[in-house]
Amino acid sequence: MGRLKKLKPRASRIAAYHLDHNRGISLLIGLVLCVALGLTGFILDLFHPRGISGGVPYVALVLVGLAQRNRRAVLALAGLGTCLTVMASALTSTIYPVEGFLATRGLTLFTIWAMAAVAYLHLASLDVLEPLAATDALTGVHNRHYFISEMGKQIQLWKRYGHPLSLAILDIDHFKPVNDTYGHEAGDDVLAAVADACRRHTRESDCLARIGGEEFALLLPSTDAEGARTISERLREDIEQRLFSVGNRSIRLTVSLGVAELGNDLSDESTLFRAADAALYEAKDRGRNMVVVRRGPREQKKRDGLSESSFSPYTPQVY
Repeated sequence: MGRLKKLKPRASRIAAYHLDHNRGISLLIGLVLCVALGLTGFILDLFHPRGISGGVPYVALVLVGLAQRNRRAVLALAGLGTCLTVMASALTSTIYPVEGFLATRGLTLFTIWAMAAVAYLHLASLDVLEPLAATDALTGVHNRHYFISEMGKQIQLWKRYGHPLSLAILDIDHFKPVNDTYGHEAGDDVLAAVADACRRHTRESDCLARIGGEEFALLLPSTDAEGARTISERLREDIEQRLFSVGNRSIRLTVSLGVAELGNDLSDESTLFRAADAALYEAKDRGRNMVVVRRGPREQKKRDGLSESSFSPYTPQVY
């Protein structure tokens, strides 16, 4: 079974930043920067039309669109910089001859649109590459790196709003004999089929990822341990009843799942994953093809009405 390496909080935030496609500076900050840069550039352009200092804020306007990760904003801000440059040229035309327009502002306009083109193409490439960087090529679900960042973000939301959050880890039982008997190509087909089955039991808000080998993880926001158990049990039964094609034969497979819910005693990525992983090992030790739920000591005491000294950490529950 695979292992999910623990990332330090700072590393998790960095991973989340690079994988979050929609992340950028806030709209309010962007508006403030646009107003400040636009006014600065316009004033400089009025008083120093023969210099290049007035064009620097206009080029920075384009960078604001890039920081917002918005291609339309890049083009709009480049257009704004162009309009302000032309307006400044019109206002100073009585002082500086019109024939000097290209000499004084041609370089500014060229720089604005060259920067806009580079920023636009950069954001367009990110639209294509970022989904690929977050996807497991074999199964089409998210990969381990994306899962780490998403789990960190969901835990931060849990700490802020208190909505339940559960994690289920799935491992295919006796997967190695499939590879040894039918070949790795057949094993790859089985992994893709299991991933497809998992997709059928996840919601749009859930995060499904392949985290290593034949191991998958499901992050279930707004779902307590009982809800996660229900989802996991339905998934287990679905896979148990399916026929998987390997070459010219069909075989049956089973899976084991470990479930844990975030709580007072499971309050970060490491402890949550360890609890779900321990539950998965419990399912394997008890004969496989089952779901095991583990809760932290405090949650288990509340559920069973036990005294402080009458329970041990992570009491397993087998279904």
